[in-house]
Amino acid sequence: MKRNVILWCDIIVFFIVVEWSRLGPWDKLLGFDVYHSRGDVWLPTPPAAAAYFRAIVSTGSSLFAIFFVLTSCLLFFLGRSRGAATDEKSGLIYRAFYGDTRKLIVKYSVVLLVSFISPFFYTFRWQFRVTREYRIASGSAMTVAAFLIVLLLAELAARPSSRPQIPPNNQK
Repeated sequence: MKRNVILWCDIIVFFIVVEWSRLGPWDKLLGFDVYHSRGDVWLPTPPAAAAYFRAIVSTGSSLFAIFFVLTSCLLFFLGRSRGAATDEKSGLIYRAFYGDTRKLIVKYSVVLLVSFISPFFYTFRWQFRVTREYRIASGSAMTVAAFLIVLLLAELAARPSSRPQIPPNNQK
C-alpha cells in the first residue's frame, strides 16, 4: 500500500512541476521579467522574449518531470519486495524513491528545489548561442544531473560514520 501512495504522490509532484514551469510566477520571483540593457538601465523583458524563454523553461522542466515520474514508475513496477527500500543492498535510487519517510521528504524537497532553480540552467545555456533544442536538452540534462547529485549528497550525508566509535575512558 505504501508504494502505491508514493507512486501517486510522485504523479502529483509531476503535475506540480509541469504547472509551475508553465503557469507559475517563477519569472517574476527569479528576476526574469527584466533585463539589463546597454546604458546601465533595467528594462522590462519584451513579451515575445518572455514567451520564448517561458516556452524553453516549460519544455525542459516538463522533460525533467517526465524523467522523474518514469523513474518512479519503473522502480515501482520493477521494484523489489516491500522491505527492499530499507535494505542496504537495494540501490541508491530505489531507496531514495521508495525509502523511509526521511528519504521521501528529501526526494520531494530536492525535486521542488531543482524545479525552482532550473530556469537558471536555461539562462546559463543562453550565452553559448546554440539552437533552442540544444538549450532545452542541455538545460534539462543539467536539471536531472543537479537532482541526482543533490540526492547523492543527501544520501552520503545521512550515512553513519564508518569510523569505529571509541568508548570514553572511565577513569576516576
